[in-house]
Amino acid sequence: LNILTFMVLYGSYLTYFPIKLEESFGSRSFFIGIILSSSSITTAITAAQLGKLSRRFNHERLLLFSFLMYTVSLVFIPLMPHAILMFIPAMIFGFAQGINIPNIQTMLVNMAPVQHRGAFMSINGMVLRIGQTLGPMFAGLFYIIGGIQFAFYGGAFLSVLMILVVLFTLREKESS
Repeated sequence: LNILTFMVLYGSYLTYFPIKLEESFGSRSFFIGIILSSSSITTAITAAQLGKLSRRFNHERLLLFSFLMYTVSLVFIPLMPHAILMFIPAMIFGFAQGINIPNIQTMLVNMAPVQHRGAFMSINGMVLRIGQTLGPMFAGLFYIIGGIQFAFYGGAFLSVLMILVVLFTLREKESS
């Protein structure tokens, strides 16, 4: 799931969101930075509350919700009629990140035997870098196929794929 998360983050969001703001609305770098910062601030605030959320919802449910929020954010980005409204999908994306990233990290730490935890997390770091590398290429393919909106719809497709993976895992877990 981490590879897909970082493909969405570095592909659809970080690569094409600034391009969308500049091409569609003529936004300047400073404004684009403010919107991206709002996403990061939302991520930090949400991640700080993850302990409370984890006591109320299990890890899988939190993952499902975060992937649903990625999907909603990425579908709405091409539909926003004004630059100022781009704060909405940016903050939704940040909310998803604040739930997803620390939640996956916690799940990985809990899965790894203590004596192999360092190696486990190191491999996870490599997987993240693979997602960062593949993300722009994947979103770029969608961009070539259908323009800027398809770069976001490609990310939404990956988000739906993540939902399906979690649902399949839950079903397997419940049946055993």
